[in-house]
Order: sequence, then structure tokens, then C-alpha cells
Amino acid sequence: MVLDKISIVFPGQGSQYVGMLSEYFESISSFKNIFLQSSEILKTNLVNLIKKGNKEELARTEITQPLMLVADVALWNLISDYIEKPICLAGHSLGEYAALVASEVLSFEDALILVQERSRLMRDAVPEGQGSIAAVIGLKDETINKICDSISKDSKFLVNIANLNSLDQIVLSGTKLGVDEAIKKCKELGAKRTIYLNMSVPSHCLLMKQAAIKFI
Repeated sequence: MVLDKISIVFPGQGSQYVGMLSEYFESISSFKNIFLQSSEILKTNLVNLIKKGNKEELARTEITQPLMLVADVALWNLISDYIEKPICLAGHSLGEYAALVASEVLSFEDALILVQERSRLMRDAVPEGQGSIAAVIGLKDETINKICDSISKDSKFLVNIANLNSLDQIVLSGTKLGVDEAIKKCKELGAKRTIYLNMSVPSHCLLMKQAAIKFI
């Protein structure tokens, strides 16, 4: 059966986990091959990292970003023959690059090189351990914005809303001190749950400004 009127959204950083996609490596040679070819370009054994690495290794942005791009494109290659041309291709943060590949705006090789440089610049923008990123569930963005604004008056506590995932799931990003303090205040105001995300860089915050300028 061929499906029509399909929209595709590709995931980004934070979606990775140890052992993911292992069943595809074992059963579909073309799927594994794109990982092997990408590993040669990146000079990093992606298959070995997925199978034998740990969550800390996979969370390093210089690993996570190219890894998720390869995973997204490999999965797209598997499903694209079974669906009509999507009416929309989009990506959650890093997933934008997979969407550009799927829509044939970028070649996969160019996207991989861009993402590798993107990850390097983001890694270098904030010393390891000084940034943080977390999701807050159960508070409105207006309330969280007020919390962030009040905390960020001190630059050591810089924090802002990074993503609006849904009406009641919002991601914060900034310095570790800022995110920790914001999480504390969100809990005090009734947040149902807070989750620190498995990422090594505080994406989508002002700490990434210089990385963005250099990337352009």
C-alpha cells in the first residue's frame, strides 16, 4: 500500500540511545552501509559507538549531530519508496539537515560536512560542563519566560526558552547555573516534571551566538 498526504519530521539531538537501530544493521545491508561510509568520512566508527559506546559518548555533540543525521537519512532511505512525495519535510533542530537532504536541497555528503562543522563550533562555544539543557512539563511559556528573565539579569545565570515542543512541554537552555536555578523555580511554581536532556551543549540559547556567527 502506498500512503499519500504524508508529512515527515526528523528528530535531532537527544533522540539517540545506546543500541538504537541495531536490528537494521543486522538485517539490511544498505542501511548499515550508509553508516560505514559516513564513518569513513567522519573518521569515527558510528556502528561501534551505537553498539558498544555509552550514553555519555553518544551525548557529545560532535558525535550526536552527525550520528543523528546519518540515522535520519538512513531511515528516510528505507521508507521513501513506500510513500508518495511528502507535502512537508521538516526537522526538529538538527533534523532540519535531514529534511534538506530528503527534499534534495542538500546532498547527503554536503550535509554531513556542514553538520560536522556545526557540531565543532557548538562544542567549542561553551566549555564542557558549563552549559545545560532541560525540559519542563506543566508550566506555560509566559511563566517560564518570566522566570528566565529574572534569573538572567546575572550573566552567570543566563537561561532562556530554547524550544516550544508543545503547549506544556518547554525546553530551557543556558548556563548550568541558570538552568538549575530555573528548574528549581519552575518546580516551586508547580511544574509537573523536569528532565535534563542527554546533550553536551546548550543549544538554542545566547551562548551559541558566536558559534552561529562563525558558521555563517
